[in-house]
Amino acid sequence: MSGTLFVIRNGLRWGDAPADYGPHKTIYNRFIRWIRPGVFNRILA
Repeated sequence: MSGTLFVIRNGLRWGDAPADYGPHKTIYNRFIRWIRPGVFNRILA
């Protein structure tokens, strides 16, 4: 989750995420998995 938050807070493209967070495709896929059911919105609320 920290990779997703890092990308969003810093206004980066998924591919610009630091490698420490793992593959950018994985970060993006997790974001999509959380955004659809509204999980991410509840985290940021």
